[in-house]
Amino acid sequence: MPTEQRWKTDRAIDVVNLVLGVVLFLAPWMFAYATEGGANWVSWGAGLLIAALAIATLAAPALWQVWAILITGIAVGVSWRLMMISPVPMTLHLVVGVAAAVLAAIRLSFLMAGSK
Repeated sequence: MPTEQRWKTDRAIDVVNLVLGVVLFLAPWMFAYATEGGANWVSWGAGLLIAALAIATLAAPALWQVWAILITGIAVGVSWRLMMISPVPMTLHLVVGVAAAVLAAIRLSFLMAGSK
C-alpha cells in the first residue's frame, strides 16, 4: 500500500476509534442506562480511555497506544459477560468493544509492517 494511502487509512482508523470512544462515553445518557450499576462506569471509563488514546495516536502514533486500545476494546467486548446487564448496554459494549479491538489490530498490523 502506498505511503500516502496508508497514512490516510491510519488516520481514518484513529478517527473511527475516537468516535467509538465518544459514543461509548455518552451511551449511558443516550440509551438511558446511566443509573445501571457497573455498565455505566464501564462505558464512561472505557469510552474516555479509548477516546484519549485515539487522540494521542492521531497526534503521535506509538505501538503502546494502539495496544492499549486493543486491550481496552477486548475488555469492553467481554465486560457484558462479567456483569448482569440489560440488552442495550450488553449489545453496545459487545459491538463497540469488538469494533475498537478489530480496528486497533488492523492499525497495529500497519504500524508493525512499517517498522520492518
